[in-house]
Amino acid sequence: MTLKISWMSNTPTFAAQAAKAELHCHTDALLDATMLRELGPAALRAELSPDELEGMCPATSWDHWITNYGTRVDAVMTRQLFLATLDRHIRRLRTQNVVYTDLFVSGWLLLREPEEKSIAVFRAARETIEAAGEGKIRVGLMVGLGRGPRERAEKQFARVMALRREGLICGVAIAADESACTIESIHDLLDKARETRMGIEIHAGEQLGPECVREAIEWGRPDRLGHGLAAFTDETLVEEIIRLGIHVEFCPTSNAILTPYKDLRNHPLVRARELGLSYSINTDDPAPFTCSMNSEFARLEWELGFGPADFDRILRQSLAAGFAGR
Repeated sequence: MTLKISWMSNTPTFAAQAAKAELHCHTDALLDATMLRELGPAALRAELSPDELEGMCPATSWDHWITNYGTRVDAVMTRQLFLATLDRHIRRLRTQNVVYTDLFVSGWLLLREPEEKSIAVFRAARETIEAAGEGKIRVGLMVGLGRGPRERAEKQFARVMALRREGLICGVAIAADESACTIESIHDLLDKARETRMGIEIHAGEQLGPECVREAIEWGRPDRLGHGLAAFTDETLVEEIIRLGIHVEFCPTSNAILTPYKDLRNHPLVRARELGLSYSINTDDPAPFTCSMNSEFARLEWELGFGPADFDRILRQSLAAGFAGR
């Protein structure tokens, strides 16, 4: 399946004008061909042409995304390029009426380097964001951690806590392969993070079934669920999410590419809307999925008939679930 999104410059009235808040966006998936053309070759340490990057997008599957876009961009990413992409991303969000965003930063814990180096990167990221935002968008920085071995998780969380002490991050997101480890195996690390009032987000129910969501809720006690799709196949689990007041981050275009939810009319967000569940609309990985906040909102308007009242409700729910200021 190939989704070529062309709505970014021609969005419907309501979607384009609606104020927006995004809670689920990975900063290692921001660099696209347009951004690369703006930055020029001086930003790269290895050759990567805009045409090559453009040819990798949109991703058509997990494997296509990881082995093409992910591998290639990781190979050229430097601190300079990372900060430059952050700058341009924040400026883009402003043009789409985004007033708030939480960003998941992965790959910059620099566990083999002294603690001061990772602190310097996050401090520079914070300064870049504030300069680009010019006081018109509020941004929460979170650390995005891939599931994996306990030993690695302990080292990651030690660095996370150091960043927290410096006041540079407001939360942590547990992402990537849902089968790589259980949340039970790292729940004590999440408990320590929670003691510092950090927000907790867990990706669950995107790749695996409702048992993955249930385990994440029981052991991780998250404030927010990333995707959470499989939960909507189990009514008792949905009731539990509502009872606990857990916010769900939906990513329509990402889900259309990576999950069975190709038709937005069958997407769990329809059920969430009916139930009055707290949820947000997000891009997930805007570059490889060639989407934007405007294009995601345009899909809701075109395909589901969302209007101003719906968009206002999503904004209020998203702002209430944001982690900035924690």
